Amino acid sequence: MQAELCSPASLDPEFFSSHPGVAVAVVAGDGGKVGSVAAYLEQPGQAVIYERWVTGPPQCWRLAFDKLLGELRRLNVRVVRAGTTRPVLRNWYERELGMSVWRELVRYERDLGGSHPSHDRRRGPAAIRPAVLERDRGALEAIWRAAPDHPSITALEDLARLFPARFAVADLHGAVCGYCFSYVENGVGCLKSVIVAPAKRGRGIGRQLVADAVAWFDELRVPSFLNTEVGNPVTHGLYTSFGYRRAGSFVVLERSL
Repeated sequence: MQAELCSPASLDPEFFSSHPGVAVAVVAGDGGKVGSVAAYLEQPGQAVIYERWVTGPPQCWRLAFDKLLGELRRLNVRVVRAGTTRPVLRNWYERELGMSVWRELVRYERDLGGSHPSHDRRRGPAAIRPAVLERDRGALEAIWRAAPDHPSITALEDLARLFPARFAVADLHGAVCGYCFSYVENGVGCLKSVIVAPAKRGRGIGRQLVADAVAWFDELRVPSFLNTEVGNPVTHGLYTSFGYRRAGSFVVLERSL
């Protein structure tokens, strides 16, 4: 068997049409494809393992990832990350690739169902409206810098080009003080990021933003999920009040190259 570079677009044309990436195919001695793995360049110097399609024995996995990591080094990638909900895959990343846990998140899921009246997005101090990036970008970037573990504004824009999305902001007396980004992929909603400026927290603005996202999911009649930090009872209470239930964990691992 041998590992060969291949076109990322051949694995996922829609995603890699707007994300630069690297892909590797593992080919058996008879020329048959055993599997493949891909990563995308999230930002300069950083890559994320997007997906693996390696179906052969464990040595195929190692062959594919060794080739992938070598190509990422050639592209001056310094850090590579991978996320998984599967303990077996987490153990493999740690044991075989030397990755360590960067963030550990709790996954919450919500079935279809109407919002309770108390979850009205209008109940709170802020006005919730769609983001206008030409006007709001400066404020959004400033809010994001207070929580840089969240996806960047540019990364959210990329998602909005690929999937139906709702980018809502909380406007308090004419100033943007928070935002929430949600999108739908394959009939399932994802509440991707919700942030309130530190000075404006504790006023119910985060609840208003989540209510807006939940109302949007209900309008589209899709179930939804989100991932949030482990050990945060405030967010646990917030999300469960909207009908979300804990559904496992999501671990993000990383290693330097």
